[in-house]
Amino acid sequence: MTRYILLILGISLILTLIIELLVTFIMGVRSKHGAKLIVLINVITNPVAVLLCWLADMYVPFGWELMAFILIELTVVFAEARILQLFANAKEYRIKHPVKLAITANLTSCLLGIVINELIRIYLIYN
Repeated sequence: MTRYILLILGISLILTLIIELLVTFIMGVRSKHGAKLIVLINVITNPVAVLLCWLADMYVPFGWELMAFILIELTVVFAEARILQLFANAKEYRIKHPVKLAITANLTSCLLGIVINELIRIYLIYN
């Protein structure tokens, strides 16, 4: 079970970093410090969010999983936006729209994560 959880956490983090760094680059953050900040923020928030979603899926009453998922994701977006705001004006980071970046990056990685999970689930069912 431990290996399974670590595998889920690792794959989720790697995919999240790739997606959110691409979104960050597309949104104009080109500094190394900005990229490092995105990585650090996600190393902190992603494993916690994934673990909480996994636990909610197991222990939250049927029908409430989606509400738990949305609450967890909104909390992550809020936390990441706040952290980005704290660093946005420093010349090393050059983050023009920290809240927009947090929302866009998280929405993109979340939706792509859902699509990837469903594709994996379909593949496993039919093979």
